[in-house]
Amino acid sequence: MTAAEWARAQQAPVNRLDAWDQYRRGTWHLYRFDRDNIFTARDYCLAAMARDPNFAEPCAAFAYTCHLTLIFDYAADRERTLREGLDAARNAVQLDDRDSFAHAILGRLHMMARDYDLAIAETQTAIERNPYSPQAYFGLGFALVVAGRSKEALLPLLKAVELSPRDPNLASYGTVLATAHLISSSIPHRARFPLARKGQGTVLLAAFLSTRRSCRSADEREAANHWVSSASGM
Repeated sequence: MTAAEWARAQQAPVNRLDAWDQYRRGTWHLYRFDRDNIFTARDYCLAAMARDPNFAEPCAAFAYTCHLTLIFDYAADRERTLREGLDAARNAVQLDDRDSFAHAILGRLHMMARDYDLAIAETQTAIERNPYSPQAYFGLGFALVVAGRSKEALLPLLKAVELSPRDPNLASYGTVLATAHLISSSIPHRARFPLARKGQGTVLLAAFLSTRRSCRSADEREAANHWVSSASGM
């Protein structure tokens, strides 16, 4: 979706919004990744779904808001939020099985439900539908990490960063990638860690905090300190 489309959706009178405009407004808020915007996006997606029940994209976007409220611990009722997200993602896939994003988000929600085999299968399907989707590769890498297959997660996570080096959710990519490196005992050198070469300071900080919290010993914490210092060129 282009910046011009977002701008047009923002300027349209509220009482004249069709399902597509509601959806576009929702995604504008969704990718700000803060609590208020996520819940605003949720409302717009629900409105778009009500206006056009056969429109797959708002269902997938609504499912993503459910995933984010679970990840960021914003959900008042986690079981209900997970159930609503899974239902919306399944509906999106049923409405448009070609939609890579819908498969990726369904996989992420299966991961939240601890159905790791289903999570991995859905995110692999997302990659088949669109081999250029960073969300699909990130979803697969994330699912592999939580399923205890961190070494396998490295390549899809790095591919997600390669495909979208300025992604609005890049800090999350870096955090999960750092966790995968740590669990697989593969603290990366600067030359092997593209986030560092691209100067993504926020990502390095998020990855460092995640890595350091996971360290079991003083030696491992020192290794994490050394890694982030060399990666950032400090």
